[in-house]
Amino acid sequence: DKYQWEPIQIITWLGVILNTIDGSIKATEERIATLSCDLENLSAGQNPTRVHVKRVASVAGQIISLSSCVGPVARIMTRFLFSVISSADAISEIDFWTHNVHALNGKVYWAVKSFPAKITFSDASDSACGAFVQLQPGVELVSHQNWSIAETTRSSTWRELKAVCFACFLFRFLARSGDARKQFRPGSHEQIKNHGPIL
Repeated sequence: DKYQWEPIQIITWLGVILNTIDGSIKATEERIATLSCDLENLSAGQNPTRVHVKRVASVAGQIISLSSCVGPVARIMTRFLFSVISSADAISEIDFWTHNVHALNGKVYWAVKSFPAKITFSDASDSACGAFVQLQPGVELVSHQNWSIAETTRSSTWRELKAVCFACFLFRFLARSGDARKQFRPGSHEQIKNHGPIL
């Protein structure tokens, strides 16, 4: 069946397995098995320095076609194979791929995002700023401060940024104890009000 009407997270397309769950791309087992067989046939000959050029070109092409699955090593470790000159270096590249093609198959292009251990919120109004950090569901630390007379004359952008600095300074110890993420929500004064008497 050529058509896939339902959304899926892992799909095989043109001999490549695209996995959007872990962000990886790898070649199918059939492609790797074919390449492994061709590599073994090259190195199993009576005289490995006397091999038909078409067989070498076929293997080199198969390796280069795996670039998206193995990374830059595909180009680096086929330089002597593409020179079409029998040499110890070309034989060494055949040996390298014979022993490593399975281990190198699969490259992660985008890492899976980890969820933060702690989330910090902050907000500012014309008279005060506040911040709270959620350590776990139901457990929060709350802090607030009033602006000085000079600070109340500053722009709303300055006050919002100052609130972020205030939150980062107050909860800096959390960065040492685990992953923390700052949430900035313009216009969320009511949320801060509900978590502490900041105004």
